[in-house]
Amino acid sequence: MLLVGTKVDLFERDGFETKSGRIVQVNDDFIMVKCKKEVYKLKRSQFKVEVRLTTRGNSLDQYRASY
Repeated sequence: MLLVGTKVDLFERDGFETKSGRIVQVNDDFIMVKCKKEVYKLKRSQFKVEVRLTTRGNSLDQYRASY
């Protein structure tokens, strides 16, 4: 689930254009992303989501959990 306030990068299909911004609105059909002074309305069924998490630690071992 994508949350309001999440930082995202928008990549144009051929890779010629990239924008960074934050999610400002989420509903069943669309996600609204604000990039500087522009707002983009993305239809949820038309994009692929790839999530990358960046940590502050030097090693992922400190985050290891067993469940």
